[in-house]
Amino acid sequence: MPGFLGVNFLKIDSARALTACAQAVNENPDDMTLVNMLGRAHDAGRNYVEARRNYQKAADGGNMYGLTNLAWFSIYGTDGPVDIEKGRQMFEQAANAGNSYAQASLGWLYREGYGGVPQDFAEALKWYQLSADQGYANAMATIGWFYREGNGVAKDFDQSLSWYQKAAEGGDANAMSSLGWAYQNGLGTTQDYAEAKKWYEKAANVGDSYSMALLGWFYDVGNGVSQDYVQARNWYEMAANAGSAYAMGNLSRLYDFGLGTRADAKEAARWAAASVEGGDPAKLQEMKTSPNNFTPAFRKEIQALLRERGYYSGPLDGDFGAATQNAMDRLAKKS
Repeated sequence: MPGFLGVNFLKIDSARALTACAQAVNENPDDMTLVNMLGRAHDAGRNYVEARRNYQKAADGGNMYGLTNLAWFSIYGTDGPVDIEKGRQMFEQAANAGNSYAQASLGWLYREGYGGVPQDFAEALKWYQLSADQGYANAMATIGWFYREGNGVAKDFDQSLSWYQKAAEGGDANAMSSLGWAYQNGLGTTQDYAEAKKWYEKAANVGDSYSMALLGWFYDVGNGVSQDYVQARNWYEMAANAGSAYAMGNLSRLYDFGLGTRADAKEAARWAAASVEGGDPAKLQEMKTSPNNFTPAFRKEIQALLRERGYYSGPLDGDFGAATQNAMDRLAKKS
C-alpha cells in the first residue's frame, strides 16, 4: 500500500524478502514503493550496491522512503564516506515533501545532535510532531519520551503516558515497554504491576529484549507475581539471547547460586563475561567492588575465563585483586 514503511529492518528475512520483492518488482516495475522494498531486502542482505541502486531508482521515481533510506547511507557511511550534511539535506527534502519516516529521521538527527548537527530538542520535537500527526507510531513513542524526560518541553507524565498509549496501540514495541515502565513506577498513573506486566508481555511478544529482561526481574523478585526463579531464568535467557546485557548479568547470578536451575559456576562466569562484553556497567562494577556477592567457585571460574581470554595470568584463588580487576577492565574495553 502507498505509504507502507515495511517491517522493522532488523526483522527482515533477507533471503525470503529478496525473492518476494524481486518478483513483485518484475510484475510491477513502475511501482516505486516495491522498488524501495527491494532495496531494503538487498540492504538487509548487505548487498549495498543493489540496495543503493534500488533506493536511488525509487527516489528518482518520487518515492520519499527511498530517498530517506539513501540519506541513512550517507549518515552512517554504509557504502562510502560519511556525509552528515548530505544526509540531513536528503532527510529535509523528504520531510518537507510530507514523508513521516523522513520527518522522524530528521527529528532523530536533531534530538541526538548526531555527527556534529547541533542538538536542538525544539527542532527535533517539531519534526516528530509532524510525523506523529500522520500516525507514525515510532514518532508518537518518541514524543512520549520527550514529555517523560522533560526535554524541549515541561516534564508531563500524563502527556507522556498518553503518547505512549497511542504509539503502543499503533504497534510500537518501545512504546509498549515504556508503558510497562510507566505502570511499574507510577508515572502519570497509579503504580500497577499487573498492567506493567501486561505491556511488557506485549512488547516481549514482538521481540523486545528490554521487556523480556524486566519480566525476568518481576519473577526474580516477586513483583506483581509469585516469585518463581524458573520463570525468571526463562525470561532472562530469552532476553539474553536477544542481546540484553542486563539479562545476561542476572542469569549469571541465578547460575551462581542455583536459583531456578542447578548451580553452575562455569556457566555463571560465562554469562557474567557476556554481560560485561555486552556493555553492562553494573555487572562490571559489582564484580570489582563487591566480590563477596559471588560464590568462591564463581570467582575462580571468572579468573579462569579471563586467563583463557589472555587477560589474566595470576593464580585461580578467587581473590579479585588488582590483577583480576585490570583483567576485567580489559574485557570490558573489548566490547
